[in-house]
Amino acid sequence: MLKTVSSVINAIGALNYKGTWDASTNNPTLTSSVGTKGDYYVVSVSGSTNLNGITDWVVGDWAVFNGSIWQKVDNSEVTYVSNVATGTGLTGGPITTTGTISLANTAVTPASYGAANTVATFTVDQQGRLTAAANVTIAIANTAVSGLGTMSTQNSNAVVITGGTINAVAHTGGSFANANITSVAVTFPNSYLSNSTLTLGNTTLTLGGTVTNVGNLTLANVTIATGSINVQSANLTSTTTANATYGIASLPLQPAGFIQVNLNGTVVKVPYYAV
Repeated sequence: MLKTVSSVINAIGALNYKGTWDASTNNPTLTSSVGTKGDYYVVSVSGSTNLNGITDWVVGDWAVFNGSIWQKVDNSEVTYVSNVATGTGLTGGPITTTGTISLANTAVTPASYGAANTVATFTVDQQGRLTAAANVTIAIANTAVSGLGTMSTQNSNAVVITGGTINAVAHTGGSFANANITSVAVTFPNSYLSNSTLTLGNTTLTLGGTVTNVGNLTLANVTIATGSINVQSANLTSTTTANATYGIASLPLQPAGFIQVNLNGTVVKVPYYAV
C-alpha cells in the first residue's frame, strides 16, 4: 500500500480523477486487478469492499490503480486546499471550488516604446510588473559632452553650426551662411563667394561684382606691386613748403606747390597747379 500522493505519482505517473466511490456498496463497481493505470477514485462512503486485499476504506481515501492492482492512499495523507487567494497583481480569487487566476491589468498602455530620437522609460514594482511606461526625447546638452576630439566623418545629413568660431578648419565642401573665420589661411574658390558681402570702409561690397565707390578709406604703408592706378579725381593733402623754388623758365605755369612721393626709395617732389 502506498501511503502518500507523491509516492503514487512517482511510481505511476500522471493521475486521472474518475470521481467518488461508495466502498460499502462498490458503486461504481471496481474489480481487483482490473482498471486503467493512473485512474483513481475518492471514497465517499466508508466500507469493506475487497480490492486486491484492501478492505478498510474510509471517507477521503483514494483508490488508485497502478496498472496491475488497486492501491490505497490514506485520507490522513491527503491535504485538500479549500481556498486559494490571489495576491498582488492577480485577479480571480479567492477560489473555493474552481476558477481562473489571471494577471491584473496595469496602467501601462500596450505599445512599442523607444525610437531613434527617444528613449523608453519604465517604472517597475516589487512584483516585477511594469506600472508606467513613456517615451522621452533624447536631448543631450553640449555641456554634458566632452572628449569628442575632431569631427572627421559626417553622414549625408547637413551639419548646421549656429554659433561659435570656425578656427583652423580645412573646408572642402558645402557653404558658410554666416561665419567668423579666424587664424586660418583661407583660399575660397569663386563659387564659394556667390551672394557674399564684405564691408570696406563705410560701404558694403557684393563679392563677384564691380564696385565704383567704396567710401572713405584710410590706408597706411600700402604697396601695389603691379597694375595701374586710375585716379580721375582725388583730394590730396599738400606738403608744400614756403621756400620751395621752381624752374620758372621751363614751366608754362607757376606751380601752386608739390607733393612728396616715394618713388623706388627716393622721395621726389611732384608739382601741381591750381588751374
